[in-house]
Amino acid sequence: MLWGKRRLCLSGCILIFFGSAAGCGNVQKDTDHIVILEQEQEENEYQLVAVTEGDVQVVQKINCIYQQSDEEELSFEINGKKIEKVYVEEGDEVKKGEVLAEVSLGEIDLELSEIQYQFDRNTILLRQTQEDMKLAVDRIVTTGTSMIEEEKRAYAKNLATVQQTYEYQIEDYQDKVTVLSTKLSELQEQKKQQYLYAEMNGTVSYVKDNLEGTSSVAGEHIITVMDDSECTFCSEQTEYADFFTKDQTVEMKISGISGSYSVIPYQMDNWNEKMQFTFCDESDKQNFDVGTSGEISLILEEHKNVLTLPVDAVHNADGKNYVYVLGENNIWETKWITVGLEGKDNVEITDGLSEGDMVILK
Repeated sequence: MLWGKRRLCLSGCILIFFGSAAGCGNVQKDTDHIVILEQEQEENEYQLVAVTEGDVQVVQKINCIYQQSDEEELSFEINGKKIEKVYVEEGDEVKKGEVLAEVSLGEIDLELSEIQYQFDRNTILLRQTQEDMKLAVDRIVTTGTSMIEEEKRAYAKNLATVQQTYEYQIEDYQDKVTVLSTKLSELQEQKKQQYLYAEMNGTVSYVKDNLEGTSSVAGEHIITVMDDSECTFCSEQTEYADFFTKDQTVEMKISGISGSYSVIPYQMDNWNEKMQFTFCDESDKQNFDVGTSGEISLILEEHKNVLTLPVDAVHNADGKNYVYVLGENNIWETKWITVGLEGKDNVEITDGLSEGDMVILK
């Protein structure tokens, strides 16, 4: 990078025309594309930088927090029932299947017992009636093996009457059993909803205040259980999830620590509300506290081995890009260029300059 001093001999301003003059017979001023570049009449220092070959990257910072990798947000599935008891507090260790809270369902146990009795009773009566019909039909058939024609007609009528009588009874019991079975299933489902269970081993990290005595709201988050046996770096910037692939290694800088750590995506199938990353090297997990922050520099787009300039060397006027170069007598001149990918620190030059060309960095 070269340094120099600039002395301006011009005063006022420089007018830059984007359009060119028309033919000699018809000259028209193009006032739509005039850019006024104000110049100072004093000695200024400037730097010269060369157009070089390099890589241009568009980078997105992914902010992460080190926290428990798995958690469950629990809620009742039933509306309008009194929350009778909450059995846990924040910080409690719980086991999978442990009851955390319950709602009052009144006399549901008594009702369940009564419906179960009715169901069992009608099931037995149905089975008994089916057996009785078979015995009655068999008895009539046996006695009708040696009958004259007139007796056979009476026998057939009697058989039909007996069968119809039993079939009516069987149909009645079947209907009762069906209705009772449905009611029993509904009550059993309500019974399941009476209790809130832990679905994994872990620590209770959240309990909504003053739950006992209030009415349940289906789906309302009231208790959180976290699995503290496994921690990962988590980010809520899920709009960038598609830029990651399974087992892709990325570098993460961790607050307060020099250097970077290699991490990979963790359980990508569960990337719904947050992205998770874990260390490639298991030994790196040992000394980080929950709440430690990290940052991943995610490359969204990259052009390799292209001509580049620092972003501060490229200027824009009226939608067109240009640079300053030194002309005769070290007078600044404007040179129009075309740019490609624009990164945070440098810009791709696609036309107007060659490798090694020197431009002014203001």
